[in-house]
Amino acid sequence: MSFTDKVTVYSKKPLFNKEDFSITVGAKNKLSVVNYLDGYTIEIANPEIIKYEEGLVVGLKPGSSEIKVYLD
Repeated sequence: MSFTDKVTVYSKKPLFNKEDFSITVGAKNKLSVVNYLDGYTIEIANPEIIKYEEGLVVGLKPGSSEIKVYLD
């Protein structure tokens, strides 16, 4: 008896570790970057909608925005 399994090989890159990313105004949601402890920058596309500080995303007003992570 034998079996076959699929193996995927990929370059190490930062990934967001999040469950749900719908938040209400004033709410805070933890945002973790996995695969990297440091050496990355977080960018918020629309800082009037959300802000990122100390590992938390804070909802400022209704709308949507992208969060990007860049390697330093």
